Amino acid sequence: MNPLIHVENFSYCYSNTEKPALKDFNLKVNKGERLLIVGPSGCGKSTLVLCISGLIPHSYSEGKIKGNITVGRENLQRTPPYHLKNKVGVVLQNPSAQLFSLKVKDEVAFGPQNLGLPPEEIQERVYFALEAVEMEKFAEKPLTELSMGQQQRVCIASMLAFRPAIMVFDEPTSNIDLKTGRKILALIDQISENQNITVIIAEHRTKEVSKITDRVIVLNRGEIVADDPQILTDTKFCNTYGIQPLNTTIYPSLQSNITNGSKILQVENLSFSYNNYSVLTDISFSIFERESLGIMGENGSGKTTLALILAGVLKPKQGSIMIDGKLIGSYKRKQAIRKIGVLFQNPDDNILTTKVSNEILYAPWIQRLSEDEKNKLLNETLDLLNLKGYDNKGTFKISYGERERVAIASLLVSQPNILIFDEPTTGQDYKHKQDFIKLAQELNETHTLITISHDLEFLSAISNRVLLLENGKIMETHINQNMAQNNSRQFPTENVQLPIMEN
Repeated sequence: MNPLIHVENFSYCYSNTEKPALKDFNLKVNKGERLLIVGPSGCGKSTLVLCISGLIPHSYSEGKIKGNITVGRENLQRTPPYHLKNKVGVVLQNPSAQLFSLKVKDEVAFGPQNLGLPPEEIQERVYFALEAVEMEKFAEKPLTELSMGQQQRVCIASMLAFRPAIMVFDEPTSNIDLKTGRKILALIDQISENQNITVIIAEHRTKEVSKITDRVIVLNRGEIVADDPQILTDTKFCNTYGIQPLNTTIYPSLQSNITNGSKILQVENLSFSYNNYSVLTDISFSIFERESLGIMGENGSGKTTLALILAGVLKPKQGSIMIDGKLIGSYKRKQAIRKIGVLFQNPDDNILTTKVSNEILYAPWIQRLSEDEKNKLLNETLDLLNLKGYDNKGTFKISYGERERVAIASLLVSQPNILIFDEPTTGQDYKHKQDFIKLAQELNETHTLITISHDLEFLSAISNRVLLLENGKIMETHINQNMAQNNSRQFPTENVQLPIMEN
C-alpha cells in the first residue's frame, strides 16, 4: 500500500539558526491512520505539523529545506496550498494565528465556501460543527470577544466543517476545559472512523488523546526516537524524554497553609461586560500575602477577564480592587508594575521584542539598571527557566512552549509582589510542568500567586485554595488540603472532584 503521507529524508532549518528543527526525517502515514506525535518542547512537533500542512514553505518561506514531503501524488514543496484545500486541514497551536473573519459563523463557513458547496450544505456543516464544540449560541458573536479557549473551539469547528482527507492538530486541547476536550476528541474519533479520515495530533497532554490514536511517534531534537503505540506506558523512556507516562499521578498536592495575616488583594462586587454581554457578575474575594490561589472554570466562564482586570488591563463596570489597602487605580504606572504582573494566556501577547535577551531585559532597561545588574538578572533568569543558550535567539523563532518560558522570565525580572499566571503550562512538556511547579512553590515563599488552569492535578500541586467560576460567578471555594477527603461533591462543568470549603 502506498502511504498517504510520505516524509522522505526531510530537513528544515529556520533562518538565523544553526541546528535544524527537523533532521533527515522519514515518516510514512497510511490513509485512515491516527497518529499521535509527542516529545519535549522544541523537539520539532509544530514544525512537522507546519510542513505536513504545506504552511512550510508557502506561508513560512524563510528557512532551508532538504528532502521531500508528498501527500498522495502532490509534492508539498511544489504544490500551492490552494491545491490542497480538500486534502489537508490544520488547527494551529495558537488559535489567533489562523482566525481572520469577524464573526464565529463566518469563520466556520469559510472552508466549505471555498469548496464551492451549495448554501444549504454550508449552513448544515457550520451548525453541525458549532454544536459539536458547544459554540452554537455564539454563532453571531465577534471572534474578538471570545476567550482563547473558545477561539480554539472555533478553529476545531472550522476543521470539522471543512472535512479534509487529512486533519492535522497542534495541541488541540491545550486551552480547552476537560469536558469539552473529551467531547471534541470523541467526535474526531467518530469522524475518522466513519469517513476513514487520517488524523495527526501533536500533543503534550497524552492521557485523553492517546485513547483515540493507534500509533505514537516520539520526537527529540528533530528526529524520531520511537515509533511504538505502547511507548507511553514505558515510564523510564518517558522520563528520559520529558513525556508524561500514562496512568501516572503527575504531582503531589500542596499542603494547604493559608495565612490569617494581612490581605494583599481584595476584590469587592466586581462586574464586567463586553458590549452589554455580561462576563463577570458581583465577584468578591480576598487573597493573603504569600497565598497561592487557583482559578478553574469552563471556557468563557470569565477567568481570563478577571485576570486582565486584576492586572489593570481592563477596567471593571463596577466594583473595586485594592492592593495593600489602596485602590489599584491610585498607583502610578511604575508602582503598579512592582505590585502586580500577569502572564497572558497567549505568551505572544507578553512579548515585545524580537530577541530573547532583549525581551527578558525590557523591564530592567525601563528601570535604567546598570549593565552589570542587567547581565546578572539575565543569566539568573535564563538558568532558572532552562533557557541557557537562548539569549541570542529570535523570540518568534522558538517553540510556543519556549516562548511561554521567555514570557515568564520577562515577568519575573520585574519582581512584582503578586504574580498572575493564565494557563502557564500551555505548550509545556511534562518535565517543564514539573519544573514550573518547583518554581511556583519557590516563588510562593516570597510572592502571592494567582494561577488560572484547566489542569486540576497541576493546580493541586501549587495552590492553597481554588475558586470555581461558572458563567461569570464564583460558585465555590475549595481548600486544597481536603481534596482527598470523602466530603466532596462533583464540580459539574469540569467533571472533577473537589471538597467544599467550610464557611
